Amino acid sequence: MEGIKTSESITKLAAALLEFQKNVPDIVKTRDGVFNSKYANLGDILNTIDKPLQDAKITYVQFPIGEYSLSTRIIHAESG
Repeated sequence: MEGIKTSESITKLAAALLEFQKNVPDIVKTRDGVFNSKYANLGDILNTIDKPLQDAKITYVQFPIGEYSLSTRIIHAESG
């Protein structure tokens, strides 16, 4: 994408993401969907991943781009 700056190296971020993936628990699907399905709502997902992200020193920000688009930026405290 034009105009987006990214880190030259993601070595430290990749290690932190691996640590996050090792420690994040399964997300419990507590909401009823159609056709007898279950799903996890966004609040449940964010509550589940918050502590493992913090432990891995990862955070994220999201902001709208245009009318129907959203940009997500992953930030690693140790590497920027």
